[in-house]
Amino acid sequence: METTCSGCGKGLAQAEILYTADARPVCAACSAQADLLETDKRAAGNIVKAGWAALGAGALAFVGPIALLGIITYFFVASSVIGAVFAIQGLARGNERFTQHLSQGQRVRGHVCAVGGMILSALTLLGVPGLIALRMLGRG
Repeated sequence: METTCSGCGKGLAQAEILYTADARPVCAACSAQADLLETDKRAAGNIVKAGWAALGAGALAFVGPIALLGIITYFFVASSVIGAVFAIQGLARGNERFTQHLSQGQRVRGHVCAVGGMILSALTLLGVPGLIALRMLGRG
């Protein structure tokens, strides 16, 4: 009894049958293609997550001097900048392999979060949170 591939329709011997996540029989080529597609979608999602991580690390960096975190603040700054650069480069033209799997809204959110994280990091490096802390203590 021969089974056919649900992707391309090719006949499969019993030893050649692989299955999709929803239990449809596929050949090795179709299985590899589906796996590559899922991996590309995961990579696209990671680009957007890097933008969100940049924003979160930028916010932590901004609060760091107010919370008297000291040198740890600069680790947050570095994390924010690295995440933002990764997200901006990942969303740039020429990376359509991954960004084709993102909606326009996801692309915009990724950019906005990355830029927001960089702005918060820059403000931290300029000493704005320190000035805020001094004002809160009544010394500014």
